[in-house]
Amino acid sequence: MDEENIIIHAEKMSGWTNFAGLKPVPALVGLSLDQILDETSELPIPQKLATAFRNAANDLRTARIEKLNDTGTQFEVDAGPNDSGVENKIEKEEVVG
Repeated sequence: MDEENIIIHAEKMSGWTNFAGLKPVPALVGLSLDQILDETSELPIPQKLATAFRNAANDLRTARIEKLNDTGTQFEVDAGPNDSGVENKIEKEEVVG
């Protein structure tokens, strides 16, 4: 993923245990993190794989939020719907110190 949250390379694990290896998933290249996370849109990959990539994308988004928080950078991120379907917003103010 680049600095603008665009997928530049995607891989999936394929195979059994010791013989598993990474295989490219070119269908996701060029999509944004928001497109991957949008559960209302259908990704051009099987549903189980889409779920795995959405989970990974959510972890990446969380890590970026935490990194921004650690640097004291001001940001606002759409945290997606909560369990009741209501959209959440996470807001942080610039830390001065």
